[in-house]
Amino acid sequence: MSLEQGQILQQRYRVVAQPGAGGMGAVYRVWDTRLNVAVAVKEMLPQPGLDSQTLSQLRMQFRQEAVVLARLNHPNLVNVTDFFEEGGNAYLVMRFIEGESLAERIARAGALPEAQVVGWANQLLHALAYCHGEGIIHRDIKPQNVIIRPDGSVILVDFGLVKLWDPRDPRTTQTAVRGMGTPEYAPPEQYDAGQGHTDPRSDLYSLGATLYHALSGLTPPTVTQRIVNPQALAPLRALRPHISSSLDAAIQRALALQPNARFQSAQEMARALVGQGPVQSPSTPPPRFQQDTARLAPERHGVPLWAWIGGGGLLALLVVVGLVAAFSGGKAAPTSAPTPSPETEAVTVPPEPVDDTETPTPAPHPVTDTPAPTDTFTPAPTATFTPEPEYRGRIVFTRVPPDTRDGNSEIFIYDLDEDQIIQLTNNGINEWLPAWSPDGRSIAFSRYRVRSNNDYDIWVMDSDGANDRGEIVIDAWDDYPVWSPDGSEIAFISTGITSDVPNSEVFVSNRAGTLRRLTYNTGRDEWPDWSPDGRRLAVGSNRDGADYDIYLFDTNGDNVSRWASTGAFEEQPAWSPDGEWLAFIRKDRDTNGNGVLERRDDGDFGDIWIGRVDGSDFRQLTFDRRAADPAWSPDGRYLVFTYVSDSSADGYFGLDDMSELWVVPVAGGEPAPLLRSAFQDTTPDWGW
Repeated sequence: MSLEQGQILQQRYRVVAQPGAGGMGAVYRVWDTRLNVAVAVKEMLPQPGLDSQTLSQLRMQFRQEAVVLARLNHPNLVNVTDFFEEGGNAYLVMRFIEGESLAERIARAGALPEAQVVGWANQLLHALAYCHGEGIIHRDIKPQNVIIRPDGSVILVDFGLVKLWDPRDPRTTQTAVRGMGTPEYAPPEQYDAGQGHTDPRSDLYSLGATLYHALSGLTPPTVTQRIVNPQALAPLRALRPHISSSLDAAIQRALALQPNARFQSAQEMARALVGQGPVQSPSTPPPRFQQDTARLAPERHGVPLWAWIGGGGLLALLVVVGLVAAFSGGKAAPTSAPTPSPETEAVTVPPEPVDDTETPTPAPHPVTDTPAPTDTFTPAPTATFTPEPEYRGRIVFTRVPPDTRDGNSEIFIYDLDEDQIIQLTNNGINEWLPAWSPDGRSIAFSRYRVRSNNDYDIWVMDSDGANDRGEIVIDAWDDYPVWSPDGSEIAFISTGITSDVPNSEVFVSNRAGTLRRLTYNTGRDEWPDWSPDGRRLAVGSNRDGADYDIYLFDTNGDNVSRWASTGAFEEQPAWSPDGEWLAFIRKDRDTNGNGVLERRDDGDFGDIWIGRVDGSDFRQLTFDRRAADPAWSPDGRYLVFTYVSDSSADGYFGLDDMSELWVVPVAGGEPAPLLRSAFQDTTPDWGW
């Protein structure tokens, strides 16, 4: 039975609307009343009249889908957060993905630009490399299951046909069998009755068919049509002559009917898509993909055929059986017909009303520790390929160039779209720590002022460097400005006195110039950053009297918690655009050679780590203690950071050395230079 708008599940999830249904499930947009966030809830929706044993099998398979997805953690995959049963039915709760499906984009725009499609393909191949490394095969990649987010990133959804894959056992472990995929995108081996012959190359075929559709604007032929007529699949360049020959060849190889003729891994396909690898078929497949055809297929306990097809579908099924049997040399015929899986439609959920009244708190706040276990700190998986990404947007940063009036740092922009560097300031005054406003029209920064105490103030200028004005000009040392997500306030650090001890605290200034003090302690609070929903702030602080840790608190100063206290030196937190992660710098040794482990501004560098906001799933992204100043790309796929070199040739990394802007993929991979220079390029902030 369909859920009704306003219906509450588990005393927590309120149904907002039903955006899409099909196959074996319906997906609802739902409001999580406990966390005040939008989520998607997938309901198991079997065909009416099934017997109790079949229903039990379906429920078990649906639960297995939840178990499989819950263990996945990748920025281009949908995240499962909950599973429950209610009213005799089963439900799976997922992160809500706003955007449109690739199928909708193709229907609206037709054939899509090559550069755009290749960029999406690289993201999906990163996700597939991760899935295959975890032993998981998707088995239903198609345009309907690729969601394009407003920031340009793509998410692979709907693992309803997922299989667990053991490279040591060619038979493949069956976990969920509700159909054989969509005929236009499913490879021929997916129709094998034994369910033992799909492997990662099957996903690469489906992705190739998806890319073919996106690049040509035409639905690819089914494997049945291709077996009957080998010329049914026209080369891309015959349909769209402007497509590069290397890309055409790569798609053709991905769509080879024989698995051994395809790419043998997602990494290999990614290299070929950007012209960094061969596209011809290998002469011999890697050993782990060789199929033992003499081995018996495992015993099946799937859902009966009659549960999925009617009499009209049976005739079509028999045609496919004959064709696939002919193709496979007499293998057993499939025992179930292709059944479309439910498609997740991206929609916009109206936000819940939030009481955003701010109340200054004139007293210290209690701190609650939220420690992350030290054994959860494991290196992020390193990709075996590094295809050239398509970076977009503008990066504002600080540089000390040779042509400034006094050798002080100045503010620059690196326009990635135009590959152009623009100098915004050159006035004989030290300026640094630039931060984009949310609308990209203004830049806040810290400017040195010569007066009695020679301090810094917070200034704002237009994005072209014009109309600079003092925003926060008080008799104190003010640094580290960062805009609230709605652009109405600026958080910053200012010198203060707490318990007669000079220190630095977090303040917020609104457009009227009214200041609010948020923290009260005897240590240093530095490098604040807003959560994307505007409700929390993160800072690096040594308020506990020892090393620096990351602290989180509400924007009125309440609910202070120490985040991921591990005994290491951790600072410079940066919130991911989706609000789920924090990037930060972690240090474990002195790098500038003075014998003391110090904060970034005093000269010690470290490595970039990320961790979930709930204090779990920590990953190390760099490994040579030369990083600082992490900032997320707007699409959440990369971190740009300061990368220091030993230009002084003294064997150490410190403030006297040159530095460049580098990037590292959040999903794992090798850091790479973004902006080479012989200067000190630091403190980047990435915007559109």
